[in-house]
Amino acid sequence: YGDTLWSRNYGMHEDSVYYFPISWFEAVIVTSDGGFAATGMMEATPMWFGLFAAKMNSEGDTLWTYRTGGLYYHTAGHDIVESQTGDFVIAGLNDVSLYLLWLGPDGSFVRQFSHNEPNSQWSANALAIRANGNVLAVGSQYYPAQSQHDLREIELSPAGEIVWSVEVNGLRNDVASAISLWGNE
Repeated sequence: YGDTLWSRNYGMHEDSVYYFPISWFEAVIVTSDGGFAATGMMEATPMWFGLFAAKMNSEGDTLWTYRTGGLYYHTAGHDIVESQTGDFVIAGLNDVSLYLLWLGPDGSFVRQFSHNEPNSQWSANALAIRANGNVLAVGSQYYPAQSQHDLREIELSPAGEIVWSVEVNGLRNDVASAISLWGNE
């Protein structure tokens, strides 16, 4: 089936044989330099998960890692894209809010965006970047009182300001898990 060229493990505490945190990637992309970037979750405490991201070169060597959240709430990365400027944008969840995180090419924090509506939980599951640098995110908004998900879409400017946002209500649970641009986008 093929030879393994390289593999990496993230999240294991080398100094403990008893505590092995759970970690996984939900999205991996090939970057403009031929390497890889990935995002997902890593157990921060036995009850909470934090967002985790990593950048590897084409040989699988880790260039940087980034971790945030998870101390008293869940934070997760569901998708990652590379912008025209080389920054990375991550879509996910921060407790009950839609969460977008911008990291520089070196993994440094650039900015974050968090948004929610009352009495609901909103998660961004997928991202795309328009030619003008605007970020499109899709996902779902969950209403616990009704036990229902509605599809959500949002567009943000490169500065992280809301251009537009829309909720699509259906008869059942509606969740967006992918987005694609076409044409001149």
